[in-house]
Amino acid sequence: MADESEVQLLAEFRTVLAYAAETNDYKRLLELAQHASQDTGISHSVRLSIECDFQALASRSRLVAKSVPIWDDLARRAESLLPADDPTLMSIRSMHAQYVRRRGEPGDAERGVRMYRDELELRAEHLGDDHPRTCVARTNLALALRERGGSGDVDQALRILQEETLRRLDRYGAGHPFTWRAQIVFAQTMVRAAERAEDERERESHAREALALAHSLLEARRRRYGGSDKSTLNARLVHAQALLVLGETAEAVAELRDVRRIPRRPGMEPGWPELLLARALAPAEPDKALKYAREALALRRRYYPAGSRQVLEAWRLVQDLDDTS
Repeated sequence: MADESEVQLLAEFRTVLAYAAETNDYKRLLELAQHASQDTGISHSVRLSIECDFQALASRSRLVAKSVPIWDDLARRAESLLPADDPTLMSIRSMHAQYVRRRGEPGDAERGVRMYRDELELRAEHLGDDHPRTCVARTNLALALRERGGSGDVDQALRILQEETLRRLDRYGAGHPFTWRAQIVFAQTMVRAAERAEDERERESHAREALALAHSLLEARRRRYGGSDKSTLNARLVHAQALLVLGETAEAVAELRDVRRIPRRPGMEPGWPELLLARALAPAEPDKALKYAREALALRRRYYPAGSRQVLEAWRLVQDLDDTS
């Protein structure tokens, strides 16, 4: 349990953290982080919590390949200093798994699934199946399975997410952001299932269900957070992706162009709207599609390693469009 001075330090740090995220002014944040790292009177849990939050913000704009070793080191130190059920350790392990998964190099998808599965088992053991932290770990595992995309992975992810969204609807209700976070992952996973489906009826069923869910989340998030919030924009992209699967290209393109008009889009996957635009325009406007595909590739190369699945996905699309233009 943090003492009063630690509670005050954490409160100030998180206030300054939010300010830095909004303004890109890191001066006071760096001062507080340095103070916490050097003050031996601060508990390991609080010191590492501050370091975790600082690195989480820094990792948003840093090359993901540079972030992974930092999270490797932070996770090792946290595991040596904190008990297994410490919330700070749980947060650090989760962030560590996230950046291993996001790096996207060969073996990272498999390692990410293992890390999230281990974290889910640990949280269920120490906190119980229904604790919010366990629920988050369950959703993270489903996301990692979806991205690994092996035999049965997407179906397993859908089962996990269906159960998890029902759990959150029952406990928190349809209007709670905690419910929305599971639902948007569920919607995007249904889009992925639709894209992979060989049966046309299954493809349309998944896509229409994803479209309806993404639409309701988009409206709810727009009312709660506004049109330029990251969570609203992500819902718009899932909505647009579902429209593309259903062949409603004009509406999808309009939505994607609206997203691109937002000047700052922190936290959004680099190149995602550009890649979707390239796919949407490929049949009718291949030259424009190639332009957007190249833009997506450039954006992804700034953040992901050259051999990552994200860069390779964009590169393959550029090659395909180059061959047909």
